[in-house]
Amino acid sequence: MRASTNAVTVQETNDHSILSKHAMVEADYAHDPFLSAFTLQKAPRRAPLINRGYYIRHKVVDTILTSFVCTNNKTPKQIVSLGAGFDTAFFRLSQQMPDLMKSVFYLEVDFPPLTERKKRLVQGSDLCKQHLPVGVDASIGGPTSSANIKMLSENYCLLGQDMSDLKGFDAQLKQLPSLKPEAPTLVLSECVMTYMKHSDSTELIKFIRTFFTNSSFITYEQIIPDDAFGQFMRAHFDKLNSSLKAISAYSDKEKQSKRYKDCGYALVRL
Repeated sequence: MRASTNAVTVQETNDHSILSKHAMVEADYAHDPFLSAFTLQKAPRRAPLINRGYYIRHKVVDTILTSFVCTNNKTPKQIVSLGAGFDTAFFRLSQQMPDLMKSVFYLEVDFPPLTERKKRLVQGSDLCKQHLPVGVDASIGGPTSSANIKMLSENYCLLGQDMSDLKGFDAQLKQLPSLKPEAPTLVLSECVMTYMKHSDSTELIKFIRTFFTNSSFITYEQIIPDDAFGQFMRAHFDKLNSSLKAISAYSDKEKQSKRYKDCGYALVRL
């Protein structure tokens, strides 16, 4: 079965994003030695405004992840990265806090073709392989019956799954023996929900809230579509054939807050 046109174009936004992150690092806004493993080309030049935007995004997410890993020291916990793409957070955290990360189960989820590409890039990077958990199985399917599980160990999993297929997503999660629905869980959605159909993303949030009974949901998403920058941003993604589908329905902080409350999260901070 061929992937839908929308799925392909959404995956292509990963390639644009990782190059912009690489440009931001090369301009000395932040340090990330793992990015070069996922770009395989010289970092492009980006305007200072773009570099600053990606730095803020990097800093916000990195601060939240680091704080969560350090909370209650070595208490077992989980991080679930939705639409992870070529994100390097798992490798950065494993390098910076190797002992604390031993008590974290880290799950990355994205479309199967994209996770397959990520697996092969990780396999080709000596630096990334240094920070993979001992015993990681990087063969397709690994020790399970699912070819969607690209890499698997006791505390790391790279899962290929279309998250609009909640029945399939539920089945895949239940195959992971180290994943505990009741454990403290940080769910990360970094510029993901807005690429999905409005109804699909809402059902995904509700599913996550129900499946992970002790979860916090962190989202970093485009809002304010109608000012000058918002119009430029929308035009940019329209040009890439990957329109921001939910930005009009959830166009500001108040609407975003109401959305997550309606999906079952009692406390929302902006």
